[in-house]
Amino acid sequence: MAKRPSKIDRLPQEVQTLIGKLRRNGRTIDEIMGKLAELDLDALGIAEADMPSRAAIGRHIQGLDAMAEEMRRQKTIAEAMVERGLVVDQGQTAKLNVALAHGLLTRLMFTEQGALATLDAEEAMFVARSIQSLASAAKADTDRELKVRAEVAKEAAAAAAKVAKDQGLTRDTVDLITREILGVGK
Repeated sequence: MAKRPSKIDRLPQEVQTLIGKLRRNGRTIDEIMGKLAELDLDALGIAEADMPSRAAIGRHIQGLDAMAEEMRRQKTIAEAMVERGLVVDQGQTAKLNVALAHGLLTRLMFTEQGALATLDAEEAMFVARSIQSLASAAKADTDRELKVRAEVAKEAAAAAAKVAKDQGLTRDTVDLITREILGVGK
């Protein structure tokens, strides 16, 4: 059974965005409540009873803060890995991003108590799309890496062939070296 959306989740997207923007700008819960009180509820199609309480805003902000903190932590990890030379090229950075996104998605799948989160249909679709995007990113990275390896092997084969010819090796010997040792078929 899917959990019931909170009052904040049921608000129009523009109001949810306003709450997030106010929080990002450092506004307190009371300041956010004040801004919400100024809204023209009739124009937005919101009943007074559908407005969130101060406690609901507080819980929502805690969730936003926790998500922002997790994103900062993931960014710090990525920056530290690059700084220490553990990630040196675009391929490694792409793999790191996929791994970090996978970790974040996994964390979102569990409640604060460690139980598997109950998802409604929309949330399940989001998770499925996220997993599909991660798989696509990993495949694109693998394809790019294979292409780079093939190009490097061709360049190495051409350089080896030139050196072999300069040293007086026969064409058959050069072909054998490039095919069997360097793995570049002709």
